[in-house]
Amino acid sequence: MSLAARRTLAFAVALVLLLYFAHGGAAWPRVLLFLVVFVVAATVWVRGQYADSLDNHPWLLPWPLAIGSCVVGAALLVLGRSGAGPGLFGAILLYFGIGALVMRWHERDAGRRAWGLLLLGGGLVIGLLGSALLGHLKGSLPLWLLGFALLLLLPVAAALLSEEAIRWLDDPAPGRGAWRGGGVVGGAVVFAAVAVGTVVWVGSTWVLGVLLVLGLLVVALASSTQADIAAILAVIALMGVTPLQETRLEVLNPGGHSRVLVALGDSYMSGEGASVYYQGTDEGGGDTCRRSPTAWAAMAGQQRPFDGLAFLACSGARTANVRADPASVPPPRAQKGEPGTQLAQYQDLKKRTPFAPGLVVLSIGGNDAGFSTIGLMCLAPGDCNTRSSLWTGGLDQVERLLRVTYAEVRAVFPTTPVVVMGYPNPIDNRVSRCGQVALSIRERNFIQDFVQRLNARVQKAAADYGFYYLKAMEGSLAASHLQLCDPLNGGRPGLNFIGLRSVNGIAEQRFNPAN
Repeated sequence: MSLAARRTLAFAVALVLLLYFAHGGAAWPRVLLFLVVFVVAATVWVRGQYADSLDNHPWLLPWPLAIGSCVVGAALLVLGRSGAGPGLFGAILLYFGIGALVMRWHERDAGRRAWGLLLLGGGLVIGLLGSALLGHLKGSLPLWLLGFALLLLLPVAAALLSEEAIRWLDDPAPGRGAWRGGGVVGGAVVFAAVAVGTVVWVGSTWVLGVLLVLGLLVVALASSTQADIAAILAVIALMGVTPLQETRLEVLNPGGHSRVLVALGDSYMSGEGASVYYQGTDEGGGDTCRRSPTAWAAMAGQQRPFDGLAFLACSGARTANVRADPASVPPPRAQKGEPGTQLAQYQDLKKRTPFAPGLVVLSIGGNDAGFSTIGLMCLAPGDCNTRSSLWTGGLDQVERLLRVTYAEVRAVFPTTPVVVMGYPNPIDNRVSRCGQVALSIRERNFIQDFVQRLNARVQKAAADYGFYYLKAMEGSLAASHLQLCDPLNGGRPGLNFIGLRSVNGIAEQRFNPAN
């Protein structure tokens, strides 16, 4: 076995050990030990590739092994999406094989430019398609299309075409003599100019971090080594050793109490984004209601005047997930991992352990109105404000669904007071530029206007059914300086714009961009 092959084998063994112990939840000192071993092995592996390239004897993974890695990796990735569990290793193997193929492309002049242009065009088409599907197609397919384009096709295309660009800048042909030997410097200057221009145009320094990461990835791909593989695997490993979110015991049982607080609704009621959840409510691939003991309803239910809590709110809930009457339209539907809809669970709980409700708090309608798709659409390229009618045009239907749900809530709680929550305005628009979100002032104004319109519908429908409306909730984040872009939030807004590893479960569920 050659020295280069032994270095590759050592790198692979160090990677497997690191991922095994990180994924297995080993103690931090042990994971740190194998992380150090991995870094050393990766450094030796990349440094050896660089030295071999200087001697014009680069070690390349044989074609059959490179293609086989791609095929097996893709198969494992598909199995991982079905819940089998090998998706993370499949993604690593696929990227490793693609990196080997890119290195072989670097060694061949024939067809490199054509392949680069083909991948560039394909990446742009798939990326634009994924962007266009955001807000129109349910599920995570649009995000996977964007990820495939931004993290695979476009970086590989940039790697192939950057080699051509650097050679062009280094070409001593007449008229370009001043650039001789300055290909890398010239490329760096062009990239810096593009990055600064993009930041100025978007108005968010958050974009600069994304561009730097993509730039480093392109440099690694364009090099004569597989440094990109080592860098990406190091990031995955570091994400893997992030401590799991804690869990608490089951939510309190309201049985036998006479002044029970009943909490129904969506993520604004359940406590989405907290660092701790009740046991069994944060399971990737299963129940992801993410009910938190630090949610305000959970804390209120354990204080006077209440003596118990029926905590049924669930992250991602729509009106159909609250209702229980099978004759209602659209029909009720329990969320994944839940034994029934929220009202059905309430009725079953009351039969098993009788209690008396003292107050019902309800937050619903935001997901029917498309809150999550608005966030995705505004993160995608383009101005989501230009497509505002996709959401504002559906508010009549949202109000109809609210009325059907409110009627059923009133039937289940005929004498219990019900308080309906408005949605807090998430973003402070007093400043035109904000580094905390990659959104233009027009997009931020659209989000604020949409939340206000939705709250008006919620308040109107609630009043017609004799429910109280907690209007103070609309300004709760602003009053506490916890909005995004509030200059007084101290860099700690009251909601997460992007949260890494926000879902418990196997690696494919934790790192799924849709979560």
